[in-house]
Amino acid sequence: MAAAFETASADYDRLPCKDFAGGPAGAGHRSTWGSEGAGLACFVNVPGDAVVLWEHPEQRVQLFAIDLQDDSPALFAWWQQHGQVPLVVP
Repeated sequence: MAAAFETASADYDRLPCKDFAGGPAGAGHRSTWGSEGAGLACFVNVPGDAVVLWEHPEQRVQLFAIDLQDDSPALFAWWQQHGQVPLVVP
């Protein structure tokens, strides 16, 4: 999973997603944090959609949130409000 995250975000600047205002396809920011190596990447995909990619390797969770309107700031604001759900291990 870590390799998939690296592949998906290898060309992005290592900066906080909150600083990503969108841009051309292939542009983005990424960061990692925590002992589990959780990662977050914000970028614009080839069709021009804003994307947030989040992964938590220890829990084997990887998800994408996509805004078809190419509004990276709005997507990240949504993520901050709704995407910070605690993971519970059964």
